[in-house]
Amino acid sequence: LSPLFADVIYSHADTLVHASRPGDALSKIKKAISLNPISPDAYLWCAAGACYFLEQYEDAIDYVEAMKDKAPAHRIAAASFAMIGDRKRAQFYRQRAEALNPVFDVEKWLSVVPFKEQWQRDLYREGLLKAGF
Repeated sequence: LSPLFADVIYSHADTLVHASRPGDALSKIKKAISLNPISPDAYLWCAAGACYFLEQYEDAIDYVEAMKDKAPAHRIAAASFAMIGDRKRAQFYRQRAEALNPVFDVEKWLSVVPFKEQWQRDLYREGLLKAGF
C-alpha cells in the first residue's frame, strides 16, 4: 500500500507488461528502479520486456546487459538484437537460450505466456523467429 515500496511497484509494472500496457509498465518500473538503485534482476527484466513491446530494442538490450544473471532474459535479448538487425549478437543469445532449454518451441511457449493482446505475441514471435528460434 505504500507508494514507495519498490517491490510492489515492480509487481504492478510486471502485471502491466502482461496487460498490454508497456508504456505504463515502463513508467512504473523506472520508479521502482529509482527507489531501489541496486535493483534485483527481475526489475531489469521487467524493464527490458516493457521496452521490447514499445519497440525500444536498444533500451531493452541495455536493461538485459545490466542484469547480473542474464540467463532468464536470453530470449528477449536475442529477439531485441534480431529486431535491430544485429544477427551475430542475436545468434549469441539464442545459442545461450537453447543451451538452457534445447527443446524450446516458440509457438508452444507463446500459447501459455499471459499476454492480454495478440499484438504482443505477434511482436515477440517476430523477434524470436528473426533470431532463429
